[in-house]
Amino acid sequence: MSKLKYIFYIFIGLFVIILGVRLYRVIRSLINLYKILPQYLENKFGSKPKLDLTITLSQVNIRLIFSKEFSSKKEEIERISRNYLEEFYPEINAKRVKIEVITTDTE
Repeated sequence: MSKLKYIFYIFIGLFVIILGVRLYRVIRSLINLYKILPQYLENKFGSKPKLDLTITLSQVNIRLIFSKEFSSKKEEIERISRNYLEEFYPEINAKRVKIEVITTDTE
């Protein structure tokens, strides 16, 4: 019986370690995305957006805030951002990411 307990605890420990490593990779990727995505979009569109990144247990919310002149390009900005996310950050499940493009009068 003690051998079964020992094996059970080893499997639980391995599971926790694997889960921790996966969580670390996702968080590291989100930090890099927070730093790099505004620069990438500035190179594409000529204006650096403000980025608001919110992480919950079930999804990641990305709010990109551009000036009013980009209101006609909202869908294109969202598509390019999602493609960038899928291509360079495969650790982040793109299906659980909500990208919202907002335009305001002030920068």
